[in-house]
Amino acid sequence: MRTNDNKTVSVACKDARLLRMLVLEFERLGVQLSEYSGGGDAPSMLLVDMDDYPSLSAEISDGCILIGWTRRNTDVADQYGEYAAVLHRPFLTDELLLRAAELMRELGMLDRLVLERYERIRTGVLPAWGEDIYPRGRIYSTDVALSDEPLCVTVGGEKIKLSPREWSIFKRLYDSRGCVVERGELARLIDAAEGANTVEVHVCHLREKIEKPLGTRMFYTVRGVGYRMV
Repeated sequence: MRTNDNKTVSVACKDARLLRMLVLEFERLGVQLSEYSGGGDAPSMLLVDMDDYPSLSAEISDGCILIGWTRRNTDVADQYGEYAAVLHRPFLTDELLLRAAELMRELGMLDRLVLERYERIRTGVLPAWGEDIYPRGRIYSTDVALSDEPLCVTVGGEKIKLSPREWSIFKRLYDSRGCVVERGELARLIDAAEGANTVEVHVCHLREKIEKPLGTRMFYTVRGVGYRMV
């Protein structure tokens, strides 16, 4: 990954509402987000509304990580190869925030615990910053992994048994962590009847078995598309 030593994050966006929201969310991560003004040293990361600033990437040095969003329906690999990530509108703001946070962690701007706590606060699982919500003497783990036993996963060090359909959905989402898997693909994977809510029911079971013991969200619904596991 290309990086520089500035450890700063800027945004080029004319949408005042989105800009204010991003500034507040980055503050919760302990990172000051500034509005990009051009000139001087490039930031470590730059968030770009590519519809407002279609040629901005040409002005940025190779030491800056770019994340953009656009309404254009073009081939990302061919058109936006200089970007670490491009989101096509309409997109969930959570997708942008999570991707930026993950990249900041890779840059050394966040550690794992900060990122995990931010994710849990943002989804309403934990109270606001600064409150002591961890009982003493308890060790918390957010590790979720495949188990050696058939149809089992380890959740915070404990083995959890899944049904065959739950396992099929979990394995597909687990193998594609960070990416959206279409609902139709999951339905075909478990031979669900067309129009039935079978996928939704089994994802609900996964949330009960995996998210509840951890106290954090792992499975996200991408409305009208499918599901994503983090």
